[in-house]
Amino acid sequence: MTSNSIESVAVIGGGPSGLAALHALKSEHSFGKIRLFERKSEPGGLWVHDDIPEELPLLTSEKISKPLAVPGNLPGKYPTQGFPVGFKSPAYKYMESNVPEPLMSFSYAHIKEVCSPKSVELLGPNHPFRHIDVVKQFIQDEFKKYIGMVQYNTSVERVFKRGDNWILILREINKDNDGHDYWYEESFDAILVANGHYSVPNLPNVPGTQELQKANKSMVQHISSFRNVEDYRDMKVLIVGTGISSTDFVSDILPVVQKPLYVSVRGEVPRKDFLDSFDGNSSLSLKPGVKSVHLSRDREHFNATFTDNSTLEGLDKLVFATGYIFDFPFLSDEEIVVNENNRIENLYQHIFKIGDPTLSFIGAVIAGISFRVFEYQATLVARVLSKRTSLPSVEEQIKWEKDLLEKRGDLHTFHVVPPDFKVYYDDIVRLAGPANGKGHELEPFGDDWITILNNGRNLKLKYWRRN
Repeated sequence: MTSNSIESVAVIGGGPSGLAALHALKSEHSFGKIRLFERKSEPGGLWVHDDIPEELPLLTSEKISKPLAVPGNLPGKYPTQGFPVGFKSPAYKYMESNVPEPLMSFSYAHIKEVCSPKSVELLGPNHPFRHIDVVKQFIQDEFKKYIGMVQYNTSVERVFKRGDNWILILREINKDNDGHDYWYEESFDAILVANGHYSVPNLPNVPGTQELQKANKSMVQHISSFRNVEDYRDMKVLIVGTGISSTDFVSDILPVVQKPLYVSVRGEVPRKDFLDSFDGNSSLSLKPGVKSVHLSRDREHFNATFTDNSTLEGLDKLVFATGYIFDFPFLSDEEIVVNENNRIENLYQHIFKIGDPTLSFIGAVIAGISFRVFEYQATLVARVLSKRTSLPSVEEQIKWEKDLLEKRGDLHTFHVVPPDFKVYYDDIVRLAGPANGKGHELEPFGDDWITILNNGRNLKLKYWRRN
């Protein structure tokens, strides 16, 4: 690489954000080498369903996702270490998108207008949400355009700078089906991280959870393990959290659980979607934060104490609907820091490492309108790397982060896009500039987008309120 050119780019992650990255990079016709590495055997990310969920590890204060030790001699084959934490998808068989079409698609490629029979019963014909299988097929069909650029069954174990180049230490999992992984390294001029943020669960450190897990590992779970409502039939359940995943989950299991269904509110009030869906529902009982849990005398149930010192006894299941963390185990703190509040530090526009735009991230936002936000971010990254546009000065980038910190605080909500959709999207459009014959034009955020989102939310409220 010369000081003025980026010739090779690595993309980490084969979900929709990685797909958007491939499209944007290829459209520039500027890079001699574009490679995407995906640890699964097929593309799709969280839209690839796993029948058996990932087992929740014993809950401690330590991170559950840790980098593997790198062998001393590379390249080489070593006994397989299997798949990393977060490998399995949190999706379930009947899952539907929460983002309405046409915004769920890319502007240049649309998901088929197919509605599942179950969703038609609940939401009517021609509704804007799509079943997991339809979304998965769309992603996999689009990936066929980039077959020569994609390598599956490959886990990225380390990413670091060596001089001006980025080094990836890669592990091909059980490469020759002989129980061994093949470890090696490759060099690139730029790295685009697109590994999503619905893999590693965010798990509060509630005293007593280890005791429950040791007695019965199924007593404590994260919502990412949900697969079937029948797993909760006639159970006395306590859910922690009131976000969008909790809202979906509660609406599904409410008919089968023992009433009332208890929900612990982590903040002062439930999230808006949850409140609008279940306010006044006598089948739910809201509780404050969980202070501690401990086994009942029969060791088959558990009791919970809350921050107001109220208690519940004889509970069957503790479900953390507490979201996920940003997880980049392949990057050291020298490259990027995800702090204890789950905020990625030192990122401009939630995309570029400040001071080094050769390290960028796609999808490191919350509620940003998937897949459309991936398209916009990836387009900007590709145009910056191809030198067709440039970023503001480092000082201006630092000021952008500082200003947003003052507004949002040093929390994971720093990465939440709404209600500032228009500001964020228009900033991306402005920075990316015109297509000029490469790729496509990025449309400014329009009032019709808000209408589509609001109409979609109203339909979802109908779904959530059905029970």
